[in-house]
Amino acid sequence: MDANEEGSRGYAFALLGRAHAKEAAGDIVGALADYDAALEIWPESGSGLLGRGRLLLETGNFAAAEQTLQRAIEVNDSVIARDMLGAHALLRGDFQEAHNYYDAVLEREGEDPMDVVGLYGRGVARLRMDNEEGRADIQRAEELSPTVRQHFEERGIRP
Repeated sequence: MDANEEGSRGYAFALLGRAHAKEAAGDIVGALADYDAALEIWPESGSGLLGRGRLLLETGNFAAAEQTLQRAIEVNDSVIARDMLGAHALLRGDFQEAHNYYDAVLEREGEDPMDVVGLYGRGVARLRMDNEEGRADIQRAEELSPTVRQHFEERGIRP
């Protein structure tokens, strides 16, 4: 099979690229169709799962978004998917669920630059549950990354 032949992984990459372009142009329906087509060919595609999950969250299809992002976690141990789901939980007021997603980021093996996102998100969740330990999490995250606060504020999340 040719690398760019329909049904190949190369074709899935092309579909993902087109999905990104359609998303940037505001064609959400077209972007979702391309993400879906790419995922039919390559079900474990992190880019496909995250892109589809992000768009589903943005369009309010929360059940499908959660299913897609859970798949990204299962297949790729995706910290980005945990962050998306944790942020969504914070925004809808489910602070324990948010805490669980961000705590899972921190429980992964080894050092990861995304640990600051886990610390900050867990800190916000803790504060919202009246646990003052959240302040230490947020402070540590901000010491490690001066831009972590902006990452959350851009999504409407403040401590």
